[in-house]
Amino acid sequence: MIENKYKQYIEENLPVPDIKSRVKSRIQFKKKEGLFSMKKLGVALTSLASVATVTGIVVGLCVYNTQKVDVKNACAVVNMDVNPSIEFAIDANNKVVSVKGLNDEGTMIIYGEALVGKDINDAIKAVIKVETETGYLVVNGEASQNNIQLSVTADESGYVKELGNKLKEAAKAACQQYGVESTIQAVEKYSKEQMIAKAMYCDSTLTREEAEKMSYEQLAKIIALYHIETAEIYGEKLEEYYVQARDNDIELAKFKPVSDAINHADSIYAIVLKAYGDIINSLQTYYDSLENLTYTTFVDPNSDYQKALTNVKLAKDDVLKYRTELANCDHNNELIYNGIVSYLNAADAVLDTKQALLETYEATGTAAIETYRATLQTVITTLRNVEKALPTNAKEYLNEKVGDLDNVINDAKKHAFSEFEKAHKDDIERAKLEIKNHKDKLKQDIKNGKDEVSSK
Repeated sequence: MIENKYKQYIEENLPVPDIKSRVKSRIQFKKKEGLFSMKKLGVALTSLASVATVTGIVVGLCVYNTQKVDVKNACAVVNMDVNPSIEFAIDANNKVVSVKGLNDEGTMIIYGEALVGKDINDAIKAVIKVETETGYLVVNGEASQNNIQLSVTADESGYVKELGNKLKEAAKAACQQYGVESTIQAVEKYSKEQMIAKAMYCDSTLTREEAEKMSYEQLAKIIALYHIETAEIYGEKLEEYYVQARDNDIELAKFKPVSDAINHADSIYAIVLKAYGDIINSLQTYYDSLENLTYTTFVDPNSDYQKALTNVKLAKDDVLKYRTELANCDHNNELIYNGIVSYLNAADAVLDTKQALLETYEATGTAAIETYRATLQTVITTLRNVEKALPTNAKEYLNEKVGDLDNVINDAKKHAFSEFEKAHKDDIERAKLEIKNHKDKLKQDIKNGKDEVSSK
């Protein structure tokens, strides 16, 4: 009997405070969001056109509808934050052209959902449905537990306000439909400066000068492309690792034509350029070491970080489950009510402990990686100093032999994911399976919790 289970737990473990007026909601786990970059917007749009134009196929973790959509038509960005953080790029008709989870929970929520091609209002409603099924929005809970934040980032303030109001109404209607009491806020997710920073992360070849001249619409296109680029990557750390590998490949691609020119130089220039060439040739080793360090620290399933992350996810699941049980139990039955409160308090305390350990591993790992980055930066600084000291005729020789680097850089960008996928297919598949299984588990946990309470 559920009543006996809670009674025994109370007597053996926890005194229960009188907190009927309070239900803990401690699932707001924030993430430092990743961002992207691109030298020429038109070139990037063209290079990814075959991926970005979707006509009824499945790409990445979100199922695409049969309606034709194209990221080249993106003009605004919409964000929805509960704890799962989800970002949409939409076109002028308010159709979703791309979608991305900005944290692991958001990635899980959109996994397998048909969101691209939908009207943004319908997409918001669909997300709310999934979030009630997985326990992030608590059915029958208090409004304070279910805080939904919506934002629109676009060029025209009138459009931002109008669409923001429509999204609030759509979210309100969906919450009513699924029995969710909520607070719904329209917020500003990105300032222009934040959009610039995000775009520069999404495309590391985009300069600040170029980005500052762009409109919100142009920046939204870059972000939408990044959604597509990373659609097959299932996990925050795996995505960060991919971005690092991609940007390293782009940096190395810039030096390859120079290295080739030095290797084929005649005896006169070969002597002058030898030291310069030796440093260039060593860069691959330094970048490889950086990637290996990042992988073993944050991505390897046997790493302390990944083990701690798994424990945090399990602890979060317990909190979600007990929140749902508490919302659906008989509040007039003090024994059951206080018992669930005790379990929720205990689960919340365990979560705090697990989260603290995860943050410790993250801080330690990040410090080690940054230390190595500093070493790598010293090598690059040395390279630049040698480059500046080259005789004028040697510089002219290299300029003549190397030619235009744009094609080399764009080619490296174009093949970045395919190369990463070849090298890390097992990691990608494992992360995908974990996302799917976690979503299924949460749905079952929430269902079981409701069934158990309602049967008593």
